[in-house]
Amino acid sequence: MHNSVHYNVPLRQYLEKIIELRFDSIDKNTILARNTMEGRLEKLNELRSDVERDRSEFVRRDVHGRDMEALNARLGQLENFRAKSIGVATVLVLFSGTVGAVVARAFGA
Repeated sequence: MHNSVHYNVPLRQYLEKIIELRFDSIDKNTILARNTMEGRLEKLNELRSDVERDRSEFVRRDVHGRDMEALNARLGQLENFRAKSIGVATVLVLFSGTVGAVVARAFGA
């Protein structure tokens, strides 16, 4: 005879134990999956917060376009003023030279 131990367990008890072990395994996997998903969702929320914070630091396209148009208009005005100033300065230099020549001729001759 063999020295093996035989357990006589009713079939119902055996099946209930197998089902219990399976459900325990499913519960553990479900908890692990839920914890993993919560971690991912938390990271996504952090990323969304970062994106929202970064977005507030950028200028909207319509605002930028309007501001650039205003700056270009002011730059155009400054360029016109500069051109007029150079023209006036040129006339003054020529006038001063002419007056200087007339005075020199009047007192030098």
